[in-house]
Amino acid sequence: MYIPAVPLTPQNEGYIKQQKENFLHGQRPPDFANGPGEQGYIGVASINDVLSQEGQRAMGLVGDLGRL
Repeated sequence: MYIPAVPLTPQNEGYIKQQKENFLHGQRPPDFANGPGEQGYIGVASINDVLSQEGQRAMGLVGDLGRL
């Protein structure tokens, strides 16, 4: 589990945007090793698993960085 606890800086904003795209496509976060990702796994988290507004914002799915 990745729990971000950093200020919103331009560098971190860029990371969140890339992380969002990777998450939506079942790929690993940008700072993890390259590979096939998890899209073929059973039970992989999806956008429907990010329930709280805070979690959605941290993932760049809503708020200033994106929309569901």
